[in-house]
Amino acid sequence: MPDLSQRQQIIWGYVQSNVTAHIKNLESELNTSLFARHNKGVSLTKDGELLLTYAEKILALLDEAEQALLSGKTLKIGTTQTIAGYFLPQYLMLYQTKYPDVAVSVMTGTQKQLESDLLQVRSDCIFTNSSFAPADTKEIFRLEEDLVLITPQTVTNMEQAWNCPVITNNIPDCPYRRILFNSMKSMDIQASKVLEYDSPEGILKAVELGMGISLLPRHMTADTKGIHTFSLSECPTTAIRLLVSDQASLNPLVMSLKLLLHNFNSCQTPPKM
Repeated sequence: MPDLSQRQQIIWGYVQSNVTAHIKNLESELNTSLFARHNKGVSLTKDGELLLTYAEKILALLDEAEQALLSGKTLKIGTTQTIAGYFLPQYLMLYQTKYPDVAVSVMTGTQKQLESDLLQVRSDCIFTNSSFAPADTKEIFRLEEDLVLITPQTVTNMEQAWNCPVITNNIPDCPYRRILFNSMKSMDIQASKVLEYDSPEGILKAVELGMGISLLPRHMTADTKGIHTFSLSECPTTAIRLLVSDQASLNPLVMSLKLLLHNFNSCQTPPKM
């Protein structure tokens, strides 16, 4: 079970030092002590218990108001097939738990299609791992990804790996595909064969069955058995980015999703399915 400091980070998105500073400021503003500090830790004072009672009522009312305002609306999300398959489900599960009356629609497409849909207001926001934000859009959330070369278990070193077929998707602007081929080119390595799958699940399964090697985010491979992972020297990182239109007012549905993403990634620990 996480300690108090870890729970604060998960729930509020604050580290211990920030929470302590907020408490001190609040005590100074109210001219009272909210916590009694002793050898066994801290406990609430009478004033602290009184304030907690009011705070819980306020938070409950805010949550009720938020639910009422968002109820019956639809959050339209655009994303790539890869991100839709391995990144979004666990967060949408959390989102639906918190906002059960909000409908969610996920549409997949290429980077260019996603950008067009966002600017034409066919989607409220898009998740992308493109290296730059197109004109008239802005980034409101980012999660860095650590890329690794994945190989079958029978491959024990990099020399063996580069002699295997390359397994990737067939999307030219996919950053994983681009980085893998650019890395091979910089080392003057030519792929013996290229196999293309249009889903990360297919790529992982093909590697597990010994059909070749690929490049994917480390956290995508965490629950996959039958593979080895290798770090590539000087391999660029990628990032999943949440983009919105710079021309439209911020949608409250998108802001609630952004807050959820921020809070649960403050500890860099994505939730499990």
